[in-house]
Amino acid sequence: KETEPERENTIYFVIDNVNGLDYKFYLDEEYQDYLWEKLKEKEHTELYELFLALMYHESKFNKDAVSATHDHGLMQINAGNESWLKKTLGIKSLDDPYDSIDCGIYMLLNHYHKYNDIEKALICYHQGHLGSATSTAYSRSIVNEDLYKLYPLEKDIE
Repeated sequence: KETEPERENTIYFVIDNVNGLDYKFYLDEEYQDYLWEKLKEKEHTELYELFLALMYHESKFNKDAVSATHDHGLMQINAGNESWLKKTLGIKSLDDPYDSIDCGIYMLLNHYHKYNDIEKALICYHQGHLGSATSTAYSRSIVNEDLYKLYPLEKDIE
């Protein structure tokens, strides 16, 4: 009997309290696997859970999410970035989940490499620039809250 190879990445889901009730939010395994493989290529698998928390924060894992400010997809990439991201990364659409992940990785890792600080990188991801802040409610909510809402799928609780 053949067995499937053991996966390198853990598959997560989120439990979050919405209006006093706990809800589970799932991101398809194929997108989590894709994220892992892309981060592995970039040699940043240590940021896998952070990227999942960021995706949850931005879109609640809804690949079709579009905000009132024209942010698209899982990573909520603003439409104002689409032209240069198409030229730089060769993406086809911000609404494509894989393209959204590619854009989010590219943008956040560029800021992370520049500042070597995840909160500063998150601020830039959110605002487009750092400014004078070293921490914001946005960056703290991802690092101190959303990250801790991730649960391994094998520990799924009813």
